[in-house]
Amino acid sequence: MTAGVAVLLWGVAALLGTSVLAIAASRSNSVTHATYGATLGISAIVLMAVVSRLAGDPAAPSVATLPLGLPWIGAHFRLDALSSFFLVVVNLGAAVASLYGLG
Repeated sequence: MTAGVAVLLWGVAALLGTSVLAIAASRSNSVTHATYGATLGISAIVLMAVVSRLAGDPAAPSVATLPLGLPWIGAHFRLDALSSFFLVVVNLGAAVASLYGLG
């Protein structure tokens, strides 16, 4: 597994964990601010990883296979220039929405 795909998959796992914690403690105001802050941080980290990937060598795709699903198939993840561009757009929007949620 390459580093670019690993950062993205850990970012997705962190966002899912943050959402579970946010649902569990949704009534507290301080938890709401912590949730938006964590989401902002995670989105910013993933955004920086994708931008550095685009600035480096966007032509060479990063590939990862996780042993999920059927035993002989697995889950295949690929990060190329087009998916990196869309990840920049999505994570920039998530970071701006989280920053707005903090205010």
